[in-house]
Amino acid sequence: VDAIDTFPEDVEEPEVKEVIIRRQVVNVALSGQADEVTLKVLGQQVRDEIAAIPGITQVDLTSVRPYEIAIEVSEADLRRYSLTFDEVARAVRLSSLDLPGGSIRTAGGEILLRTKGQAYRRPDFESIVLRSRPDGTPLTVGDVARVVDGFAETDQTARFDGSPTALIQVYRIGDQNAIEIASKVKAYTSETQTRMPEGITLTIWADFSRILESRLDLLLRNARTGFVLVFLILTLFLRFRLAFWVSLGIPISFLGAIWLMPTMQASVNLISLFAFIVVLGIVVDDAIIVGENIYRHQE
Repeated sequence: VDAIDTFPEDVEEPEVKEVIIRRQVVNVALSGQADEVTLKVLGQQVRDEIAAIPGITQVDLTSVRPYEIAIEVSEADLRRYSLTFDEVARAVRLSSLDLPGGSIRTAGGEILLRTKGQAYRRPDFESIVLRSRPDGTPLTVGDVARVVDGFAETDQTARFDGSPTALIQVYRIGDQNAIEIASKVKAYTSETQTRMPEGITLTIWADFSRILESRLDLLLRNARTGFVLVFLILTLFLRFRLAFWVSLGIPISFLGAIWLMPTMQASVNLISLFAFIVVLGIVVDDAIIVGENIYRHQE
């Protein structure tokens, strides 16, 4: 992409990145009558703890507004101190940053130098010096502006059962097991609820693994029913040994398909389970027809 030189001059810089397909498994709703800051802090804590569980790699915190520092400059104070808005903006821009300072080579190795001056909280921004007064005292941002440490103004709100909420979304990637991930998240939620502040609840919501479990259960129930019906019908109308070998072909065919799935880079998911359910009817029908045809030839 970097070698392409025929893009229009005004086109934005192309962004190249690897796309990783994520499939949502389960959501955890952290809700309660608490302020927005508390919910976000607790949500970040829950997100980090779930991401630290072995076998879980993708966890996102959603339905919360991003942090934002707003510096509201007073026009009257700017005139009082003979300042301009650009001077305040430039002082904030130049004072709130981290700068690399090179490196020092020593006998023990190379030491990297870095000046850490990035401001993150309201007191950090209020203490940024704009200039020195005639008496030598510093004039700071807090003297000419109101610094608001809050959230970005967005048209975004989230409620769960009528209470403000932060949503933690858990994904699976690659060949991770959705049912296993959901089981670990449920166990974590039950254990963590006991140490949540009063009035804060953790609730499993939109558990997509239940769809997978229900389809897997449907496949197993149909397989058992098909196996029993084929065995009984062939035993009643033909002979026991024929019924045994024909019925045995049902689990053998499915086990053979499952054994070949890793070599074909296939996984157990909603689509493959649906295919198994569809093919189950074909396998049962063919087992009866082939078995009866062999019996007819023997007769």
